[in-house]
Amino acid sequence: MPYATRQDLLDRESEDLIYSVFDRDRDQVLDEVAMDRCIADASGEMDGYIGQRYSLPLPTPPTWGVQICGDIAIYRGARAADALTTELRQRYEDAIAFLRQVAKGTAGLGLAPVDEPQTGDAGEVKGGEILVTAEPRVFTRTSMRRLP
Repeated sequence: MPYATRQDLLDRESEDLIYSVFDRDRDQVLDEVAMDRCIADASGEMDGYIGQRYSLPLPTPPTWGVQICGDIAIYRGARAADALTTELRQRYEDAIAFLRQVAKGTAGLGLAPVDEPQTGDAGEVKGGEILVTAEPRVFTRTSMRRLP
């Protein structure tokens, strides 16, 4: 599920920026296929980070998702159109930094995270750790000293 639409990009960004990135042949007509592809790629990239912490698809997309998706999509489009600027790169890097925080759990979406397994039997995983339980040792240094 895309986090933004073509119209979202048009509503949020300047017309000059959108046309400089998505009017590939400079005929004053936006390349809608390129826009959709960049939005889909950006949404997939976002899912890669968000999916580490939350079940996908999200029941309600976050309000900031449109802006993050737009920044990533425009960055991807600008790279392909040879229209990349320092500002667009910085916006992309800021978006990715935020998504990394979401993946680590230091920033949230306001949704319940994916349930983690609880502690329990040997070999069960919790928070990236493997928990192992075992019976008490039969042969220890103390018990071996008592043998004749």
